[in-house]
Amino acid sequence: MSDGNESDTDATVRFHHEVDAGLAAEWADLAGRAGGHVSSRPDYARGAVAIRKPRRPLVVTVHRGTRLAAVAPFAVRRFGPFRLARLTGDDFGMINEIVAEDDAAADALWSALAAHRVAVFLGAMDERNRALRRLREKTDWASSCEVGHVVTVVDVPATGPGAIGLRSRGSRRRLRATRHRHVEAGTPLAVEFLTTAAELDDRWNDMVRLSAIGVAGHPRTDFLAPPLGDFVRPVLQREAEAGRLVVVTLAVGGTSAAQLLMIRSGHTLEGWLTHFDPAFSEVQPGHQMMEALVDHARATGVDTIDLGIGPTGFKKAWGTREYASLTVTSMPPGTHGARYLLPVARRAATVTPKSIVRRILRR
Repeated sequence: MSDGNESDTDATVRFHHEVDAGLAAEWADLAGRAGGHVSSRPDYARGAVAIRKPRRPLVVTVHRGTRLAAVAPFAVRRFGPFRLARLTGDDFGMINEIVAEDDAAADALWSALAAHRVAVFLGAMDERNRALRRLREKTDWASSCEVGHVVTVVDVPATGPGAIGLRSRGSRRRLRATRHRHVEAGTPLAVEFLTTAAELDDRWNDMVRLSAIGVAGHPRTDFLAPPLGDFVRPVLQREAEAGRLVVVTLAVGGTSAAQLLMIRSGHTLEGWLTHFDPAFSEVQPGHQMMEALVDHARATGVDTIDLGIGPTGFKKAWGTREYASLTVTSMPPGTHGARYLLPVARRAATVTPKSIVRRILRR
C-alpha cells in the first residue's frame, strides 16, 4: 500500500508503509546495482523494522517507469509541524545507506520529502553516499553534519605477495613466532572461514558466548544477545544462503578466541561485528585473522575489505585508506529558525523512552 505520490517528467515518488514481495524484489535488484553496503538491502531494513517496531515505518521510493531508481527506509515521528524521519537501520553497528542510482533520483527523493515537510536524521552514513552528497549540496535545506567514525579500508593486493606485502618484516616475524610457540606448546592457532548457513547454525552458540565475553566490562552493545540477536542472526542467515557471509574465526588450542563477522557486497567484504576474548590477547588475534583474511579475499575475488565501524588497533595497522561516517540532520526548505531547530531535531530523533530508562539505570 502507498500514498503521497509525487511525480515529475522523469520520476514518480511513492511513500510506502509496508514492503510487499514485489517491492522487496525491486529493492534487492537496486541494491545489487547501486548499493555499496549491507544496509542497502531490503532484508536488513525489514529486519530492523521487525525488531524495533516503529509506529510509523515509511519507505520512500523513486521509480522511472517500472524501474526502481532510489529507495530510503525510515521510521517517522511527529516533530512539531514536521515529521522527523530516521533511517530504520540506524544504530545497529553498520554503515547506513540510501540507495540512488543517479543524482536525479536522489534529487527527486529529497524534493518529495521537502514537499511533505519531512525533516531527516541520517546517522552513520558513508560520506561518499550519493543521496547524502546531494542533500548536503542543497542550499535550501538547513543541515548540520558531524563526523561519527573514521572507517578503515584495506585494498587487497591484486598481485605480489598478498597479505605479507601489507605489513613490515618485523610484524610478520612476530606473528609467525607466536604461531610456532603455540604449536610447540600444544595449543596451535587455527583460522577458519564460516560461509554457509549450516556452519553458522553449528557455531552460533559459541559465537554468542564469545560476543558476551568480548563486551563484558566495556560500554559496548552485545549484538548477538537477545533482543538484538533476533535481528542479527536472520540477517546473517540470509546472507549465508545468498553466498555472501564470511565469519572469520580464530581458535587457540581448540578454544574460540576471536571472530570477525563480514558480509560481501560485490567485490567488497564489509565488517560488521568484531569480538575478542581478552584472555588470548597475547596472540594478537586481530592481526592473525587479518593475515589469513587478506589472502582469502584475494583468492575469492574480493578487492576491498571495509573493516566497519569501531576503532580497533589492528584495523589501523592493516588499513590502506579511510573514509568518514557522518551524522547529518536536515530541516526542509522554508523552516523558520532552522539552525536552532537542528540540535533539537537531532536529540528528538535519538531519544526514546527505552533510551531514557537505560540512562537512568546506568547512573
